Amino acid sequence: MQIFIHGHNNKTLSFDCCKDTKIKHVKHFIFKKTGIPSTWQYFLVNCKSIYDDNSSLEDNNIDNETTLHLMLKWHGVGCECPSCFKKGILLRNGKHIGCIKSN
Repeated sequence: MQIFIHGHNNKTLSFDCCKDTKIKHVKHFIFKKTGIPSTWQYFLVNCKSIYDDNSSLEDNNIDNETTLHLMLKWHGVGCECPSCFKKGILLRNGKHIGCIKSN
């Protein structure tokens, strides 16, 4: 089956998958295409928010040619260094949390 992901930038991605595909695999696909960390992603489908990464498309009543609306959740101020952005690492009180570069 094929699903569509409508992003925050008004672009739509198509994803070929199966009904038993997990939400985490859809998020990984989006990360590879856009660089948006999976921890920042959730979806709206038929006015329902989908947060459970281990649920399947079928669990969420997502059928062929369904459009998922990509939403972003922010947990604080994002770090702008490339290594942190790619990993979805955020700042807390102005300091890196788990950043691979020295503070």
